[in-house]
Amino acid sequence: TVAYNPATESQPSNLNSEITLTINYQQDLGQVSPPVPTYDYTIGQTINYKGSTWYVIKNSSSSENYVTLMKQTVLTNAELGSYAFNDGSETVYDTARFDASEPWSNDYATSNVKAAVESYATSNNMMNDLAEVDNYKIRLITKDELISNLGYTEYTYVSAGNEQTGYNTDNVPSWVYSGFGENQNNVDGYWTMTPDANNASRVWCVFSDGRLSYGVLDYDEYGVRPVINLLKSNIPAQQ
Repeated sequence: TVAYNPATESQPSNLNSEITLTINYQQDLGQVSPPVPTYDYTIGQTINYKGSTWYVIKNSSSSENYVTLMKQTVLTNAELGSYAFNDGSETVYDTARFDASEPWSNDYATSNVKAAVESYATSNNMMNDLAEVDNYKIRLITKDELISNLGYTEYTYVSAGNEQTGYNTDNVPSWVYSGFGENQNNVDGYWTMTPDANNASRVWCVFSDGRLSYGVLDYDEYGVRPVINLLKSNIPAQQ
């Protein structure tokens, strides 16, 4: 061992010319959480959440912290609870009226179906997992989303001398409309949250044969298919 002061002394001749200097330091950075990874999601991709399959209905880039999803099926009678249609018989319906009582209104903000999906989310402890977008964490799909994102295209035709508007389904994925008649009880389609601008007693619906058309508020044939804004931090990395 050779000791010398390099500030005042020359290096001893018997000291190796190569010196390894080790510096130990510690910096207190506090508790640092690892970054939460985010991913790109594309329309039609599926995600498993709360034991159910959900479809991506809007493309989401990695810069966005949430992804918009629609449940694979409409809510069951059990999931709808007191909001489900009940005709007083023993028949189980997986449907709900858009509005529950007179005077009827096609305003989603005060509707029976809005109360139904929010109750479903609350009872399944979902609310803290969801982002609030345009005042909603959970809601129903809109007519605009069906046209802009999911393939419905508008066309016009003449019926009884009057020009009418229809929606072509050739480019609509089958998961948007299929299965309800076979796998759900007494379901002929599902409600959107978009009212008929020309008739206060009607709301736009997606039917089990793919049609995009109107449903009357107090009809009991349509189901409730929730749409959520799921925070990506609540999606397992493998999805």
